[in-house]
Amino acid sequence: MTLIPLLQEDAEARSLKLQIADRLNYFSDEALPEYFQVHFFSGYLNDFIELKSDCFTLIFCQRGTVRRTVGNIAFTAEANTLHMTAPDAVNQIGSGGEQIEVFVIFFKKDFLLNSNIHDEFLEGFLNDFPAQPPITTITPANVKAVTHLLQRINEEFKNRSPFHDQLLRLMFMEVVYLATRSYFQQNQQQQLNRASALASRFYQLVDEHFLSVRNVQEYADKLYVSSKYLIKVIKQETGLTPLQYIHNRVLKEAEALLTHSDMSIKEITDKLNFDSSSHFSRFIKHATGYNPSDFQRQRAMEVLPAVKA
Repeated sequence: MTLIPLLQEDAEARSLKLQIADRLNYFSDEALPEYFQVHFFSGYLNDFIELKSDCFTLIFCQRGTVRRTVGNIAFTAEANTLHMTAPDAVNQIGSGGEQIEVFVIFFKKDFLLNSNIHDEFLEGFLNDFPAQPPITTITPANVKAVTHLLQRINEEFKNRSPFHDQLLRLMFMEVVYLATRSYFQQNQQQQLNRASALASRFYQLVDEHFLSVRNVQEYADKLYVSSKYLIKVIKQETGLTPLQYIHNRVLKEAEALLTHSDMSIKEITDKLNFDSSSHFSRFIKHATGYNPSDFQRQRAMEVLPAVKA
């Protein structure tokens, strides 16, 4: 979603019905049905058109870029995106001179909920609709299905054949669920991206501070996350807990100093900020099976295999 400057409504902007009927040939002369109405528009919108209804509004942009304002929120919706607005929301739609193809569906909550199909997710979503319009890019795997369903909905709405309402409801619910699936898939990927970014920042912080900071909570505080969440992310990314990762970083440094420096065990203990040589010795013994002196001798003789992180 790309933010754009909020455009003020023209002082001479006409009412919704006049704009639709006179400028877009968008609505029929019929009054808006009580529960559901669908329209398809293909053309140009050089100015913003106001869309205000006591219904939910679902807009699927099939082609071009749609410019939208909903209350004080301005955004652009690219091709293959779907978004919804709440009832009575003051909102506008435009294309900035670019040709667009959009499906616009007005529906009331009762259209979906007053049926034999009861769904806790759907009921919760419609009863607690977010203030910022949720916008979803339909995934490539679902674009064809969503477009086909909307075309069928449009045809069914015009034909008004037997079982008209039931078929409209079922097809429309399928659109909503496919859009929700796309949203969750994108959100999952975003969460994975955020987790990877968090893990990378954690690795960087450990490299910078492992000599002095070995408490997981301190790293969590630096990253502005809970220690529980940090543990979850690092475990997913590395298979290790944050504490194990920190200890491995200390071990690598200890191994390098024991193998390649002329420092004494006491000097290495001090450099790595262990409180005593015995504490350092226990740490090395637990990790490698050797005490520091034996580790040094074995490495010097090139007998001991490298310690794996």
